[in-house]
Amino acid sequence: MSTEHNVWSNFSRPTRLLNAVTGGMDDKRWAVSGEVKRSMWPRLAQRTEVLRHGINLGTTLPRASSRTETRRQLGISSDAPVVICVANLRKEKDYPNLMRAAHQVLEQEPDAVFLAVGQGPLEAELSELHTRMGLGDRFRFLGYREDVRELLSAADVFALGSLQEGLPVAIMEALQLSLPIVATDVGGVSEAVTSDVNGFLVPPGDDAALASSILTVLQDPDLRHRLGAASRARASEFDIRTTVAQEEAAYKRLVGSPVISRASRGDRD
Repeated sequence: MSTEHNVWSNFSRPTRLLNAVTGGMDDKRWAVSGEVKRSMWPRLAQRTEVLRHGINLGTTLPRASSRTETRRQLGISSDAPVVICVANLRKEKDYPNLMRAAHQVLEQEPDAVFLAVGQGPLEAELSELHTRMGLGDRFRFLGYREDVRELLSAADVFALGSLQEGLPVAIMEALQLSLPIVATDVGGVSEAVTSDVNGFLVPPGDDAALASSILTVLQDPDLRHRLGAASRARASEFDIRTTVAQEEAAYKRLVGSPVISRASRGDRD
């Protein structure tokens, strides 16, 4: 059994070839989004089922006072516009795109604060770019954090400027916490975000479009409330219990199949 997390265009040709050859050996294949499945070679895609990852919708959400407390800890005023991104510091997340967009947003909303949660191999490179762009404490790299839910609850908009994606769990978490989403239209992101319903989708690499959409949400409280409510409603589509039930059912079918049973007996013999 295997799960494909990324669109095949992300892989080198040798990797795609190996995936195609070895994929035929699987008894069950999943893809985390429809876009990931569509990116696969047709013969393998026919044998692949979409199985979205999910989040635990039964967990207790941060208390109402968490927004104020988290902002206080970060030294952010209660009325400052806050944009958050939760993503590792890797090439495919295209933080330079988000940083360029942030620079444009700050020209019109100088009190805004961007929070970037995550760690990764590009930390030094992005820190240097941050200095060159003069973003200061208006764009903060917070590194690895265990209080992601509290940080999300302190924000007004979730933004993601990626070049490549499967279907980000961070977006699912942002939906659960009623955040409007502004993201690039890559991978399976459009399966979680619909423009002018619970956020806005923009082309990858287009920092001007990303900045414009972030400003649109930040500057319109009524729109922000409407998009946030729609995000919360959309979150119900990503219940991890549904994912687990489908996986368990697949394992039970495979364990009970004659082919698997014979193989198991042969190993014991």
